[in-house]
Amino acid sequence: MLESVRHHERRPTVDESRGRPRRWPREDVVAVAEKLRTTLERKTGGRVSTSSFVSLYLPILRYPADVTDALSEGEINIREATYLARLTAERLKSTPREARQARSELLKAHLLTKGSQSSLRRRVKAALGELPEEEPRRGKSGRQKADELIGRNPYDARHLFFEEIQQLVEAMRQVEPENLKGKKLVEILRQVDRLLNMLRRADGRKRPRK
Repeated sequence: MLESVRHHERRPTVDESRGRPRRWPREDVVAVAEKLRTTLERKTGGRVSTSSFVSLYLPILRYPADVTDALSEGEINIREATYLARLTAERLKSTPREARQARSELLKAHLLTKGSQSSLRRRVKAALGELPEEEPRRGKSGRQKADELIGRNPYDARHLFFEEIQQLVEAMRQVEPENLKGKKLVEILRQVDRLLNMLRRADGRKRPRK
């Protein structure tokens, strides 16, 4: 019924002579829509629309307790709760305990890195195996690109970028996991996130909608 109400809110006027017959009488849908709209206006001051209530808030009743706890404590917002709640035992093909552990680890990583909403969504999709496999790219190394730039124009400062990135790659080989702990790890991840965002903006290519 509420899905019908949401559809009615989006398209209050439709040609009922075409398409499948309604599951619910139109007058019932209109009555429920008006009642729900009035209730939401009174309870939320207009901050929550009918569509948001049906698609975002109502499903919270089915979310795992650990997800609703994180939402109640303000650790995540409602969109992020929607993403985390997708990690169920059925989707992960695991036991409920393993699914809960997967959500816990992903949430911990998200909070530790102060990740964005889109980054959490991508982590969830990766955990569910929903990310498309990318073909390996065979490109020139940073040092090769730097040498080419210098060869064409010794005063082209862009070669510094590729040289610095190459040094970053080489530095990663020297760092051991046991050296990445506490505040040091948090700060490194924060800076890496900033660098990745800048590189994506510089890339300029159209990316999938988030």
